[in-house]
Amino acid sequence: MRTLSLFSAVLLLVAIQSAVPVRAGSPQDAAAAARALEEIWALEAKIYAGRARGTMQPYVEAASRDMLSFPFGVANPVDYASFVESARRFSGDQERNRVFLKGFYLTGGNTAVIFYRAHRTVRPDGKQVDEYWDTTHIYARESSGWKLVSSVNRASDNKDLSSPRPPIDPRG
Repeated sequence: MRTLSLFSAVLLLVAIQSAVPVRAGSPQDAAAAARALEEIWALEAKIYAGRARGTMQPYVEAASRDMLSFPFGVANPVDYASFVESARRFSGDQERNRVFLKGFYLTGGNTAVIFYRAHRTVRPDGKQVDEYWDTTHIYARESSGWKLVSSVNRASDNKDLSSPRPPIDPRG
């Protein structure tokens, strides 16, 4: 199993701040990046479909046991066990999110970074809201396929929902 240290992940994030939707060096790299994006975007769609049904189980299944996550609203990053415990507490099946791709980068064929902006209009409990957040997910290709190794989320005042592809919209 190939893993990415937290320091390397931070350096990778800094290096690709200006990432275009899909970046790769050669035509072969571009084809591999496009395949990886399709596979990872499908994982993200499953995560948000699960949330719309009131479960975080698809998120847990997408996560590596080596995951380190930094969701907004927490003081410090959390490990896989803490993430799973938090997922168990998720409740409510009325959430409405739309997810817009902002960038994607594949490096070395085994590590991918995806940037997206989510717009939530209904919380899981049914409360109407107008919330935006930016998410960076880092995936590593493990023996069982792509696994989420890091997630960093932040609330955003930016309401730009432009995207090079149709959004993930589990209720759409």
